[in-house]
Amino acid sequence: MRINDASPQRVEYGGKAYAFGTPVVLVLSLAVGVVGSIYSIGGGSIIAPFLVTVFGLPVYTVAGVTLIGTFATSAAGVAFCELLALTGFAHRAQDELAQHAPWR
Repeated sequence: MRINDASPQRVEYGGKAYAFGTPVVLVLSLAVGVVGSIYSIGGGSIIAPFLVTVFGLPVYTVAGVTLIGTFATSAAGVAFCELLALTGFAHRAQDELAQHAPWR
């Protein structure tokens, strides 16, 4: 399959054009991020069905995009945790919380 035309709001491939509003996708992503954080689940499992059913995007394109997003956020999370470990901030925060724990 070959991409004929692409812009931030419109993609054309396979002889069919797919359009979506970038602000709408950003608001949806923010809402999915909040819900995913509250329930501690991955956002890809929430946003992928919306992209397929509401925006009408093909499943094979949504799957690739969610995998890239998952990889990017996982890599950023690992880098952030390593940065915290190098600075010692995580241990200092844990010690501070332990000093003010109500069960002490």
